[in-house]
Amino acid sequence: MRRVSVFFPALVGLTFLAPDPAAAQSEDEVVPELWLDYNPSTAISERVDLFGDVGYRTQLESSGWHRLVVRPNVRYAASDRVVIQGGIGSFFTWNEDTANRWEVRPWQGVSAVWPRLPFQLQHVLRLEERFEFNTETWDSQISLRLRYRIRASHQWGAWLRRDRMWRVLLSAELFARLAGQEGQAQEQIRVVAGLERGIGPAWRARLEATWQKAGRFFAEGSFNELFLRLRAFHNWSP
Repeated sequence: MRRVSVFFPALVGLTFLAPDPAAAQSEDEVVPELWLDYNPSTAISERVDLFGDVGYRTQLESSGWHRLVVRPNVRYAASDRVVIQGGIGSFFTWNEDTANRWEVRPWQGVSAVWPRLPFQLQHVLRLEERFEFNTETWDSQISLRLRYRIRASHQWGAWLRRDRMWRVLLSAELFARLAGQEGQAQEQIRVVAGLERGIGPAWRARLEATWQKAGRFFAEGSFNELFLRLRAFHNWSP
């Protein structure tokens, strides 16, 4: 009980990074989205893992878009609490009202679990180089972006059956453009609440509900996005 009683006040504290609901409603519009992800991983040594995601994302409105994501990555466990990671992403977006876009996104980052608490508190700092192309003219936009995410999570049930564990997660993430011109995806703030379930020794399923503030594409101002994300995690390691 002590772990839970300490964990949930911390989650409440994280939510203060989100804006006041009344302020969010004052934005011009709220756009719903659906994200579907398959997240495989495999260990190639005691400290090195390969991981990634293949996903489909769509904006649920008549003038929206559809996006295919493929992102292979690698991570190195420098210690039991610090991980160095990186990869490259490919994002192809089919737009209903404008030209399609293709983005190539190399990235590098480090994650750390700190401080020691009854629940896990993870910090992730990530640098992304973004190369986005208009597929009709092949004009390009190039930018450099920094992302910082703090995420609290708590797991239970593993002491009975590890393959039937439950985990609850809450995170807040900030995005900052360091240089260049941003493309179609112009995220600014993201807050995520998730619930995860172990399904057998190699599979986990997670449902995430997300609020995101994003900049407009070819326009001034920003808008709110609300989306559900369904994720399947598969560990291919023997």
